[in-house]
Amino acid sequence: MNLGVFRSGSNRFVKNDGFILLLIVLSMLGVLGVVFVTGLTTDTNKSLRSANTSASLAKAKEALIAYALTSDAFIATNGRPGQFPCPSTVSPTATTNGTAAGTCATTPRIGRLPWKTLGIEELRDSTGEPLWYALSNNFRPPVSAGRINSDTLGDLTIHDVGGTAVLANQVVAVVFSAGAPVSGQNRTSTTSFCATTSTTIAGNTCATNYLDISSGRNNATNAGPYIADRPSATFNDQLVYITTADFIPKIEERIVTILKQALKDYYIANGYYPYAANYSDFATPTTLNCANGVFSGRFPYQILAAPQTGAPCTGLADWSSSSFPPWFVAQEWHVDVH
Repeated sequence: MNLGVFRSGSNRFVKNDGFILLLIVLSMLGVLGVVFVTGLTTDTNKSLRSANTSASLAKAKEALIAYALTSDAFIATNGRPGQFPCPSTVSPTATTNGTAAGTCATTPRIGRLPWKTLGIEELRDSTGEPLWYALSNNFRPPVSAGRINSDTLGDLTIHDVGGTAVLANQVVAVVFSAGAPVSGQNRTSTTSFCATTSTTIAGNTCATNYLDISSGRNNATNAGPYIADRPSATFNDQLVYITTADFIPKIEERIVTILKQALKDYYIANGYYPYAANYSDFATPTTLNCANGVFSGRFPYQILAAPQTGAPCTGLADWSSSSFPPWFVAQEWHVDVH
């Protein structure tokens, strides 16, 4: 009888011990579950932040390309097809923040994205920092900076992870996400020496305090070379870039439309098309002249003027004064047309 009671107590003890063990296991699983969910949430937040930054960079690239493809009415008073705006270089608290500088010949061609000039909202990365922007010398304003056509290439270079291999060259523009400050960066209005401009300016206008260095490549320099490297304790920049392949084909489509309309109007007015210019007539591109009897060659921008080679088309009518936009010959688009 006592043995039976002892066994009963032992059984009761074993059952309780099993229950306690189960509670311990469930508790451990609960803790592990919290750790797992917390880790999952952290990864999800990182992914969301990365996605937000990527979306802002993509919008900036789209807006810049749209600006380069602006209408003829805008171009008539502001520039030429393919021209990009200068960066905004003023304090982020200034009323003109987001407005492009008038020229980037003597001021840095790196600064904040000129969102007001682009006609968009101020774009920021996932840390709340406004985007930064660097521009090739070959595509900057003013119009007198040089021609922009199919033969014009960017002069910026971007290096890949590690800084050795070239990710892209002949780049026209780069848009950066600066991310959170890394060691040594002062993003206040306090003035100090700025390595980007080699002058003493407010810290919140200096690219050095926002864009980073990795593998010997400095994203805060005026003309690069830049780098798209892995994140680290001292580097957290992200970037997108623009090459001529992103927008020049669209301008070429516009050129073809202009020439087709000019030839159509010419035929309607005269009942015939002009002869072509000789292929050899390119020493002075602004005087590509029609040559009698030439059926295949360069586009005959001038019909009545004496050509450099061949006979003048003196018996043909001249173009209408409104056949071509003012920038057409100045940018030498007609030289590329055969």
